[in-house]
Amino acid sequence: TSFAKSLLETSDNLSRAMDAVPEELRKDTENHPVLATLYEGIHMTDSGLSKAFNKNGLKKFGESGDKFDPNMHEALFEYPDENMDAGSV
Repeated sequence: TSFAKSLLETSDNLSRAMDAVPEELRKDTENHPVLATLYEGIHMTDSGLSKAFNKNGLKKFGESGDKFDPNMHEALFEYPDENMDAGSV
């Protein structure tokens, strides 16, 4: 449904937001308390959304960087990423 697709897009955006925070700053509450707290909130939201997906039969599969397979994956768009090969998930 379009509702489910919208939620999947939201989940992807939450993951991108978490990936944008450098690992060394994610728990640095002393030097970067606002960023660390923001990261924690985004992580909690993503975890809650993932639990709701699982409870309703939606499960994530594959890993970032896997080759896109049109028999398994569905894509709304493709964007260039200097860290990935074209056609990667």
